[in-house]
Amino acid sequence: MKNIYLLIFLLAVAHCAHGSAKLSTCLPAAKIGRTAAVVICPGGGYTTLCDTYEGDDMARWLVERGVAAFVLRYRLAPKYHGKEMLEDIREALCYVREHAEELNVDPHRVGVLGFSAGGHLACLAGTTDADWRADFMALVYAHISMAKDIGHGHMREKFLGAGATDEDIRQASGELLVDERTPPAFLVHARTDEVCSVEHSRRFAAAMRKKGRPVDYLELESGRHGLGCGRGEHWHKWLDAFEKWLREVGATATLEQLANACPRIVFDTDMYTDYDDIGALAILHALADRGECELIAVGSNTYGDGNKSVAVCEIINAYYGCGNLPVVLSGGGLGR
Repeated sequence: MKNIYLLIFLLAVAHCAHGSAKLSTCLPAAKIGRTAAVVICPGGGYTTLCDTYEGDDMARWLVERGVAAFVLRYRLAPKYHGKEMLEDIREALCYVREHAEELNVDPHRVGVLGFSAGGHLACLAGTTDADWRADFMALVYAHISMAKDIGHGHMREKFLGAGATDEDIRQASGELLVDERTPPAFLVHARTDEVCSVEHSRRFAAAMRKKGRPVDYLELESGRHGLGCGRGEHWHKWLDAFEKWLREVGATATLEQLANACPRIVFDTDMYTDYDDIGALAILHALADRGECELIAVGSNTYGDGNKSVAVCEIINAYYGCGNLPVVLSGGGLGR
């Protein structure tokens, strides 16, 4: 099976007034056809983001399996709280669905994958009663509940702010929000997690079963929070189970689709400007000339002066006959 990698480029999720949330986009080869999509929420205790092994690495892993992936770098405490974080994931899910045709994804198969604190955010995206809720969700060693007996007080304060009421806590506890419309869920947690109690996942899985909703819960007998942080036995064990579940819910591409697909590479001309990057672009040109990859350029930088300036991405795309993807121009929110 051919690996399907591409360079990641950034899209602003919300308008500038909303802050600095960002969405990194990884797309499978266009020849695969319409794919499922996953918005990834890295963990980090709502104050930082572990966006390597819980973000960009997971995006590449999903793309290799024919799933479009979008890493959400949501806004963080202490400057922002749950209201803004939920705005960020809502904007991300809505963005993917609204641009489904351009991104070559199925707007009815847009799920979420969240780790630790990001798992809490992903869970709320799957249990919201709003029409933007995710179509499926995967919660990995997730801090799902804000209940005082298992939830961390510092997590409540970071997400809800000081002085949260009992109703605020209930509305931020995913296990209390499960209903007959909650989408299919995959959960994994280690029994010996020293940071986030396994009770978070146990209670959510129990709530799903009580409502008759499909849930696949993998509880590992051992393992620390993070399950190896991108490597080791525990990490690979949950990934194997997750891949099986993705196939069962119809999120991954078929082996035949993957075998026939060549890599689709998105080259951001704003991010790659020095001599080494120019050399990398030359290599990509050569691969595209030989039909070994699909090359699409994005970015807002230009070539030339004044009225004669032309966007570099337009030059590249015109040469290769590629259609442009939605991109964000300097200083703006969502755009094309």
